[in-house]
Amino acid sequence: MSTITTGRTLDADGEPIPGTGFELDTESWLATQIRERSGPISSHPTQPMWSIPVGASETDDETGGGTADETVRGVSVVARGYDGPPPHYHTQSRERFDVRRGELTLELDGAKRRVPAGETAVVETGVEHTFRVETDDRAVVVTEINAPGRLRSVLPTLGGLAHDTDRDPDDPLQRAVIADRLADHTVFTAAEGGLVGAATELLAPVGRAAGYQAAYGEYLTPAFWRAHVEQPSV
Repeated sequence: MSTITTGRTLDADGEPIPGTGFELDTESWLATQIRERSGPISSHPTQPMWSIPVGASETDDETGGGTADETVRGVSVVARGYDGPPPHYHTQSRERFDVRRGELTLELDGAKRRVPAGETAVVETGVEHTFRVETDDRAVVVTEINAPGRLRSVLPTLGGLAHDTDRDPDDPLQRAVIADRLADHTVFTAAEGGLVGAATELLAPVGRAAGYQAAYGEYLTPAFWRAHVEQPSV
């Protein structure tokens, strides 16, 4: 068995920053998914979570056509200490969490549910949720988002903003523009996780006029992530 460290955040010189990656058994199922990934690994520089896109988008409707039932699929590596996304619900998307290693803790409408390796949880539309890891072992989870809509471009932007030293992801105007962009798809339900209601409606036009965007094209390019996150060769 051979183990490497990968997924580390890269500094301004392109060198990996110690303590920012995860260990990978090069003969594991996860290593196979990484070898066959459909794009670069992305991460959040201050949170122990990495996202690996796997395969092309699929449809899960009976006809196999159209975009309403599009599904995006990825593998997430999540370690203890990840705070989870702000509590939210989707008005259109259904999410599926297939835990392959470790244990994921979901909060579903305020109720805690532990999902160990070998089990799957489905979050239907309208269900407020977030997730985290409470055990010492990291979780490896296959995630699927049905009908992702604007999440396809906004999710990479959230990670990209965190890596970009020229922009502040916590700027209220930036957050308002993102929340407003997702308003017809994803609703944040906790003020500490994002602006809600009237605050978003008030600040979003100001943010857009100031040049803030909900999705920046540069964060959607493989080049950005290769410049900011170590990409393994396994």
